[in-house]
Amino acid sequence: MDTNQPDRLDAARLGLGSSWLLALGVLCSGPLTVVGVSLAHPQPVEWLGVEAYARAFHPLQLVTYGFGFLIVLGSVGLVAALHRLAPGALRFRSALALAFAAAFAAVIGTNYMLQLAVLRPNVAAGRLEGMALLAFNNPDSITMALEMLGYGFLGLATWAVAPVFQEGGLERWTRALCVANGVVSVAGTALHAAVGVRGLFGLALYAAWNVLFAALAVLWVVVLGRWAQQARGLARSSPPA
Repeated sequence: MDTNQPDRLDAARLGLGSSWLLALGVLCSGPLTVVGVSLAHPQPVEWLGVEAYARAFHPLQLVTYGFGFLIVLGSVGLVAALHRLAPGALRFRSALALAFAAAFAAVIGTNYMLQLAVLRPNVAAGRLEGMALLAFNNPDSITMALEMLGYGFLGLATWAVAPVFQEGGLERWTRALCVANGVVSVAGTALHAAVGVRGLFGLALYAAWNVLFAALAVLWVVVLGRWAQQARGLARSSPPA
C-alpha cells in the first residue's frame, strides 16, 4: 500500500466499505438466493418461450438483480480506492482497472435496470412482445449477452489491479484470485460469444465463478481492513501539519 499519500486513510476506508458492500452483494445475489427463490417460485429449467416464462413469472424472481447493484457500487468504489492507494509505478494498471470497472458498471447497471423497470412491469401486465429478448432465462437474450460482457469487463478490472496487492500471505492469494477471476470471466464472455453458455455447463460455470468471486470478496474485506488499520496507525503517529 502506498504510505506517502496524505489521504491514504480515506482511500483505505473507502476500499474497506466498498469491499463489504461488494461481499454483501455477492452473498445476497448469488446461488443461495437464486436457489431459494427458485424453490418458492420456480421457472422451467429449459427455456420454453416467453409465454411459459410469463406463466411462471413472479417479481421475487428478480430480487437477485436488485442486490446486484451492490456488486456494481462496491466494485467501482473498491477499484477507485485501489487506484488511489496504488504505488506510482502501478498507476497505469490501476487507471486501466478503473476504466474497466466503469464499463462494467455501465453495462451491468443498465442490464439490471432493464430487468426491474422494463421486463417486470411488461410481463406482469401481459405485454410479452419483445420480452423474450430481455429474459435472463433465455440463453440467447440480449440481457444474457450483456451480463457476460459486463462481468468480462469486471474480470479485466481485477486482472489489471492485481499487482497492487504486492506483499505475501493473504495479499499473494488476493493477487492470484484477481488474475484467476480475470481469466475465468473473460473466457466465459468469449465462450458465450462463440458458442453460447447454456444448460448444465452454464450452471456449472455460474456456480464456479460465484465460489471464486465470493472467495475474492472475502480476501478484499480482510486485506483492505488491514490496510485501513495500518493507515489509522500511521495517521495517529504522524506529526500535525
